Amino acid sequence: MKHWKIFAAISAGLLAALVVGGIPDVSAAFVPLPDVDGIGVPNPEGDTAIQRAESLLGPIGRTLRIVIGAIAVLLIVISGFTMVIGGENEETVKTQKTSITMAIIGLAMISIAGPMAEIFDFRQGNFLEDPDALVERAKLFDDTTKIIVTFFKYVLGSLAALMFIRAGATMISGSHNEEAVTQSKKSLMVGAAGLFLVLISDLVVRNILYDAEYNDTASKTIVEIDQNAFIAQVVAFTNILVTFVGPIMMLGIVIGGVVYVTSAGNEERTNLAKKILLNSVIGIIIIYSAFALVSTVITGSF
Repeated sequence: MKHWKIFAAISAGLLAALVVGGIPDVSAAFVPLPDVDGIGVPNPEGDTAIQRAESLLGPIGRTLRIVIGAIAVLLIVISGFTMVIGGENEETVKTQKTSITMAIIGLAMISIAGPMAEIFDFRQGNFLEDPDALVERAKLFDDTTKIIVTFFKYVLGSLAALMFIRAGATMISGSHNEEAVTQSKKSLMVGAAGLFLVLISDLVVRNILYDAEYNDTASKTIVEIDQNAFIAQVVAFTNILVTFVGPIMMLGIVIGGVVYVTSAGNEERTNLAKKILLNSVIGIIIIYSAFALVSTVITGSF
């Protein structure tokens, strides 16, 4: 038995040597690659192995990105629908939140895979040694960052809208449950705050906090806070408040007056009407005082 084991080991070694030694001769028959135009097989284009691999694998990678992206979007839709209809079950909500988070992360990775590959592409050499190539990659990175930020803005906006829908449905279906209504109100406030931050984040960072300008004298890029842009945004925000909140306060005065007139001596309704009128008047004074302050003191136009 021992001799048979030695013979088998020697035979296996000789066979392996024969196979390994014959690989170059066998492989040489396939270089250059034969023409496959007539047999329905993709024919890689390019002069080098890298170019041929990119020509062959590029369409496959793009197809996979599209398919996986569609699956991720479908999972997000299903998870969101499940979260809305199962809002009272905290375990269901927690599970669907995890599913949505994973799907969003997957979508983000798929979206930035191509641009990140272009940024860290070393096929043309080390771009860190070439100033022009480094600037080009930096601009590409900035564009990619904008894409990512825009993607997350849409995602956060969608999640905030989903929170609005879920909170509204909970308030309607569980109006008898004071705790559920209170939690839904908090969700509405958090969603509104999130939407507000999403709307102003890019504006504040790019136009106010990160005002980059190349200085020819100093031969460098100077980053500083743009005070003029800050003032302009404060004025715009105040105008929005005056445009929307002002008429609401006026409507409050009208409603308070109607409640006061129709109170018919009811002390509780009379006090409610007085409170509505007082709060509306105070709100109007504060809003228009802020508008006047911004228009005169801050802007320097006295």
